[in-house]
Amino acid sequence: MSFYGRFVTAILLIGGEQVLSTLQTAVISNRLPFAVILIIMSILLVKNLHDSYKKQTRIKEVHRYKKIYDHHIRPTKDINRK
Repeated sequence: MSFYGRFVTAILLIGGEQVLSTLQTAVISNRLPFAVILIIMSILLVKNLHDSYKKQTRIKEVHRYKKIYDHHIRPTKDINRK
């Protein structure tokens, strides 16, 4: 067991329930900012993934319309010029 493990065990044996409650509160209060940061990062990730999906959809649509134009509309314009 590490030094910290022995130290916490000794404090818990000496202090009892009150120390346990204090340690639990300390652990929760130390981890809360990290949890908030994780939640914000998750929300931003989902938002950016959604934006990226919309951009890719628009790019595919533009390529599809360009292909249609190049194969169907442009040849008829070239024929009319001759």
